[in-house]
Amino acid sequence: MRVLITGAEGQDGHYLTAALRDRGHQTVGTALHQDSLAAGSAAEVTLDVTDRNATQALVAAVAPDAIVHLAAISNVPFAAEHPELAREVNVTGLVNILDAVRACGSAIQVVNASSVEVFAPNDGLINEESPLGGISVYAQTKQEALTLARTSDVAVANMLMSNHESPLRTTAFVTGKIA
Repeated sequence: MRVLITGAEGQDGHYLTAALRDRGHQTVGTALHQDSLAAGSAAEVTLDVTDRNATQALVAAVAPDAIVHLAAISNVPFAAEHPELAREVNVTGLVNILDAVRACGSAIQVVNASSVEVFAPNDGLINEESPLGGISVYAQTKQEALTLARTSDVAVANMLMSNHESPLRTTAFVTGKIA
């Protein structure tokens, strides 16, 4: 299987790429900036998912069986400071991925990284049927992308991720600042 991984230079992309390669899959990882393609990075090519034409061209060139869409503005304070950019990356980026899949006319499986923060706060357990109601700008953009994915004519699986850490997590995130 050939898998295109957007945002492969991040924590999740790094570990996912390694796991897929260990299982014999071919991967092509993307990073936003050229300097993220350093030795040891899971990213091999640059891609700005907000660039519709570049996204379509890369998906056509790679011809993946699956796309794991991890590229996002996931730092909550940064998203709050730059709400337009967060929406452009987190929502329009997914729109461009889905449009690229449609343009290829093939049955590419798409996995969209979402967040449990899309759900309205409550005192109990949440599941996929819990009411949506993200509070932060980050959560609202992820909620919009989740809704888009759920209603798309392209087959999309949504990963509802919660806070998770590793030695690769940068100090830009709150847990790194605390530690």
